Amino acid sequence: MLIKSSFYYIVHSSFALIFPLHALYLIFFHGYSAASLRDILRLAITDHLAPQDLSKFPLYPFLRLASICTLGITIPALLWFAAIALTSVSDVTAIWNTNAFFAYVIAVKLFGLAWEPRRLLAVVLATLGVIAVVYGGSLADTSEESNAHLSRADASVTQPSAPLVGDLLTLVASIGSGLYQVLYKKYAALSTDPDVVSDVLYEQLPHEDPVHTDLTSLNAAARTNVVPTPPFGLHADFLTCAIGLITFFFLWIPIPFLEYFGAEPFSLPSNLMTVLVIAGISLSGMVFNAGYMVSDWNA
Repeated sequence: MLIKSSFYYIVHSSFALIFPLHALYLIFFHGYSAASLRDILRLAITDHLAPQDLSKFPLYPFLRLASICTLGITIPALLWFAAIALTSVSDVTAIWNTNAFFAYVIAVKLFGLAWEPRRLLAVVLATLGVIAVVYGGSLADTSEESNAHLSRADASVTQPSAPLVGDLLTLVASIGSGLYQVLYKKYAALSTDPDVVSDVLYEQLPHEDPVHTDLTSLNAAARTNVVPTPPFGLHADFLTCAIGLITFFFLWIPIPFLEYFGAEPFSLPSNLMTVLVIAGISLSGMVFNAGYMVSDWNA
């Protein structure tokens, strides 16, 4: 069964393919074995989630982390799909792409970071842009009478049904995505990931004991000598794969209820072209979100 909103289910279920594809690439082109990749990931994830005992893989903590990440991606994505039916694609794109700026604001507030003038200016400009777009949507809601002046050809073009509501849903989704990016970087990403190591945003204001900080750094360095660092992006793609599997096995459950209660009609694709378009959307979404998980919100 297939509808416009179930594109989310199909696209996000396709995330399950990204880790096998990445692993095959490393095996065929970089000389890794499947066993070595398995052991590297097992040690890295264990050191991240349960460093007190590297001999036992922390299955339940990992499943909990993957489930939380699934929710963190799902809620903004569903809001995005809801908004796209209410407002214009240009509005949704403009507002959604401010999530990196919201991530910066959230990081500063949550972790006590120092404001950087350039980034702060970018946040201000992004906020003004969002206000302009949302305010424009509110004007569009009150100017429906102007549609009477459209030509017959223009009248055949679908107009946004509720631009203001759609813009506000996108704004909430963008803020939620920014929050997810910050929390992912802080709690899910490995400490050895290059973007985490080099990201100056996560250097807190100097209020800690320098001796304690030095000891912490030495302990981290000592663990690095024991626990191998996974190939670039492999851990993020493994977590993305887990999100795809959780989506595939569990997030189909609302679909029959939506169909049964008439909230959303479902139907199978009617021709091969529709199938190919959906496959293309899924492939591009898989690649985009794999990169999203790897890079998060680097400046």
